Amino acid sequence: KFKDIYEFAFSFSREKGQKSLALDTAVGMWTLLFSIYDWPMCSEWCKFVNEHHKKAITKDTWFQLFEFAKQFGNDLSKYDENGAW
Repeated sequence: KFKDIYEFAFSFSREKGQKSLALDTAVGMWTLLFSIYDWPMCSEWCKFVNEHHKKAITKDTWFQLFEFAKQFGNDLSKYDENGAW
């Protein structure tokens, strides 16, 4: 199951003793993993976090991104900016 691999990748990719994932590592893992899952918005997401977030990725952010990608897929036409996200 892809979700299990995605969730495992967070812990596997972290530096020893760190709770968060270094941004450059996260971007590399997202690029790899979402090429398998085929989420077309991955490159836009990676560009956004590199330009605006500029800090380590928490486990919560990592897990929520998968749910976001699964729910909204190829475009944001169903996205509600006033929703629970």
